[in-house]
Amino acid sequence: METNQRKTKRTEAYLPLRYWIVKDKDREKVSTVVQAISQDISEGGIRIRSERVPLENTLEMKKRMIAMEIDLFPHFKNIKVFGEPVWCDGFRRNDKHEYHIGIKFLEAENGYYKVLQRYLDSTSVE
Repeated sequence: METNQRKTKRTEAYLPLRYWIVKDKDREKVSTVVQAISQDISEGGIRIRSERVPLENTLEMKKRMIAMEIDLFPHFKNIKVFGEPVWCDGFRRNDKHEYHIGIKFLEAENGYYKVLQRYLDSTSVE
């Protein structure tokens, strides 16, 4: 049985993004940049899909902070947010590795959180 622990409504969204591991305090990049795509997004977090992860050990990734640049083009500017991976599942599909990663948003830079809220409001169907 699947339980949904999200506190905010999630929106299905397939948005291209880039993410990388950063040091917690100074936000210095400490890994390679990985291309990914979102599966769904909410004010509280995002679920992404990628063919690789920045660290070899996916369990180690859960203990890190990541930075993401999410493409909301053409209607909104790209946003940069910081988050904490809360789960990571890896599996093989058609002879390729694929990872699904749940990320809890911690903060956004330069008012990007408001851009994210406007994007989510524009995609909601009531």
